[in-house]
Amino acid sequence: MEPTTQPALEPYDISVLGADFPPGLNTADPLGDLTVSETPDGYGYDLTKDGVIAKGTIPTCSSRTLKSVTLTEGALTVPYSWAYNRLWNITNRTASTASTILTYGAHNYEDIYVPQGLGKIYFDESVSSPILAIQPFGQDFMFVATAAGGFVLSNISDTRGFWNKTNLIESMKCGGATGLVELDGVVYAAGTNTTLGLMAYDRGTVTEITRKVRNDLTNFGNVALTVDYEKKYIKGGSSYIYEVPTGKLFRWSTTLFRYTSRQFHLRDWVPFNVDRALCTVKHTDTDAGWFKWQMKVEDRAWTGEEIATVRYDEGEYTVFPLNLEANVCRKFQLRLTDLASNLQIKEIRLDFHADQQDDYSE
Repeated sequence: MEPTTQPALEPYDISVLGADFPPGLNTADPLGDLTVSETPDGYGYDLTKDGVIAKGTIPTCSSRTLKSVTLTEGALTVPYSWAYNRLWNITNRTASTASTILTYGAHNYEDIYVPQGLGKIYFDESVSSPILAIQPFGQDFMFVATAAGGFVLSNISDTRGFWNKTNLIESMKCGGATGLVELDGVVYAAGTNTTLGLMAYDRGTVTEITRKVRNDLTNFGNVALTVDYEKKYIKGGSSYIYEVPTGKLFRWSTTLFRYTSRQFHLRDWVPFNVDRALCTVKHTDTDAGWFKWQMKVEDRAWTGEEIATVRYDEGEYTVFPLNLEANVCRKFQLRLTDLASNLQIKEIRLDFHADQQDDYSE
């Protein structure tokens, strides 16, 4: 008698909803096209905690360093910048009048202004846009910022003053004198809310850093820029951080917190039955943690906010099953609206059963 063959069990799949945390902000791309490390609506993360979502405040960064020298010239008190061993002035050698002329002094003269040759360079391609700021970068380059765009002077280390000047780089508009910084030889400029967010100039190429939020630049334009030179952060005002090594954008809104997952769907858009989310978590103490959550099926409204209590369990990371109502759908999202200070989330997966293409209709 031949042995009876048992039918195979229906396959269940466990798929990643979110990972590679903290997630970078992406509001411009379709919800279903985001990666597991992106969020369409998220803010309030602790960037000192790598690989997890934790609640925190925006990091502290420093203003750019450019030595200032103030000289008295007759009745005027003139502010200069000192870079490449010479004096530079962008206010037409008066204390308050803006100008499209960059004045420079002779090499190695710091305590007195001595012009070298003509002693000035004109940036009057846009007369209504005076020079806002200058920024040395690289080995011998100077970036000159205006509201109409930027210019690059090269060969600045030449003590004879034999320099080259580019044409106006219109994509590098600068919203203000504090909207210009440099990090590792790359110049960053903050534009205006209605035109440009954060732009970067690197060896002749301009990159739109805020490309993934270009549909809503409310928090990303015309802000003061500061830098963390060790952690490689570009900070915009008190609202966002651009993390240079990962290319991620992070936002803060006072002390509020939110994480919204990507819109999960199967590759062929077949329906699936989602039963629970499996959250890989870590406690920073032995107290129970918690998070507030909502879910969204298809394009319906978010469900009401609920609280999940996560008891402490030994081990660096443990898996917490978040039970969901059984929902047959093609699109699913999870949102966390608050998170305990002692709880960190490393990864979120979905436990679901996939069905056939024609087994479901909304």
